Amino acid sequence: MASRRKSRVGSLAGWLFADLTLLLCFVFFDSSVSGTGSGLKPNSPTTTLSKAATSKQGVRPLPIVIRVRANRSTSGKVLVGRMESELGKKSLGKKFLVVIARGGSNGVKSSKGDDLSRTVVAKLENEWSRIVKGITYFDTGHDNSAPYGFITLKLFPIQDDALSD
Repeated sequence: MASRRKSRVGSLAGWLFADLTLLLCFVFFDSSVSGTGSGLKPNSPTTTLSKAATSKQGVRPLPIVIRVRANRSTSGKVLVGRMESELGKKSLGKKFLVVIARGGSNGVKSSKGDDLSRTVVAKLENEWSRIVKGITYFDTGHDNSAPYGFITLKLFPIQDDALSD
């Protein structure tokens, strides 16, 4: 008699699993089919900005790329001076929202280039006035095409004039 109960429970579990599988299939197919919409408007209001209002905001898609001499003992002020010299008139007074720093690792282990870029970024965060503290995003790594002792920087200026003044 005990074996008969197990088979009943086992068969009920099988049917339950089959029903659950069918239900999930229907939910999946229903969510993956794109319809034409019901014509109902969304509950949350949206704001549409004109192209003129949004064209001067955000980050420039083309970075300014510079390469400067740097090592672990280069002071932050010297580093900033070299960067400003390289930047010249490319970005007069602009602040930068994204800085991608790659330490030269040609001829050495790539970890030395990574370490150099992290050191330089720490100095830039403390010394450079052309970043937005706490907001500018820094990314570090190594550059196999640059010799050790140089750092390649890709700088993305902010286009919004209110932040760059």
